[in-house]
Amino acid sequence: MGRHVLTQKENALRAILRTGEPEWVPIVDDCMEILMPSPLREYSPFGQGGKDWFGCLWEWDEASFSHAPDVRKPPLIEDILGWRDILKIPDIDAIDWKSAAKEDMANMDRENKLVRLFCTLGPFERASILMGMEGAFIAMMEEPEEYKALINALTDYKVHLLELMLEAYQPDEVFFHDDLGAANGPLISPEMYREFIKPAHKRIAEVIHRYGAIYTHHSCGNMQVFIGDLIENGAQMINPLQPLNNWQEIIDQYGDKVSFNVGAEFHANLPSTAKEQLIEDTHQVIDTFAPGGNLLFQCYISNMECMGNSDIINQEARIYGADYSRFHKAR
Repeated sequence: MGRHVLTQKENALRAILRTGEPEWVPIVDDCMEILMPSPLREYSPFGQGGKDWFGCLWEWDEASFSHAPDVRKPPLIEDILGWRDILKIPDIDAIDWKSAAKEDMANMDRENKLVRLFCTLGPFERASILMGMEGAFIAMMEEPEEYKALINALTDYKVHLLELMLEAYQPDEVFFHDDLGAANGPLISPEMYREFIKPAHKRIAEVIHRYGAIYTHHSCGNMQVFIGDLIENGAQMINPLQPLNNWQEIIDQYGDKVSFNVGAEFHANLPSTAKEQLIEDTHQVIDTFAPGGNLLFQCYISNMECMGNSDIINQEARIYGADYSRFHKAR
């Protein structure tokens, strides 16, 4: 009998679950179907400003092709003490999730690729959007019990939303967003995270695992102080680990406990970047993370002027990471 040829899905699972050496460096654009459930209204309608299904205001930024909170107007909740009278949880039970899943996944290749379900705006981010970042920080300090109650209500909603989506879509992975880092350090201290947010993330991890899906935690910024807590909660992969974090420290401390979904990013989003720099950045990510056997490579483009850079980066990653055995020897 001939040797079994791995599918993109099988190869990626080896890296994500750390169950064996991949045959090549898996690349998100090759091994994953990206799923954004069509009924979700966590933002204003795609391509437009306006309100989401909580009533929060958003702007549409054409340059990055994404949404941002509209900070020109007051936040929905200006006083944490009144949040119960203002917060209206969306009626997500009224949605026909199974019909949406059938339509959303009609052309997905589940046999050869993993399905990545995007679940954005975790409780910390949603509270900060409802109250404004400053208002949320003030509430933590001045009315900690009320802030915890708000986080708990938002977590109840998020857990139930995940239950409905996981039941209908049955994804392989949940790509869960809750940003914890800024450019120069964490947004809150580890102590504050453990008091206010970690229990919420634990509940979210539990429901993801209950449905047999992989839990990937996405947090932009410098957030490495939280990685140990995220792993304790059950995170199986961390994304995107921007270079604001110390990669070698993270690998040394957590490389045998979690996988890394990392990619070339900084220069990739600068229109003037030369091809040689994109190639160098791609090699740096693979050289740094591939020897651990737990890298899922990804190219991040957030500047629409730079979309062509993703083709250069992904093609170089395919060539450079084609034979995984040489990275194994570097361990």
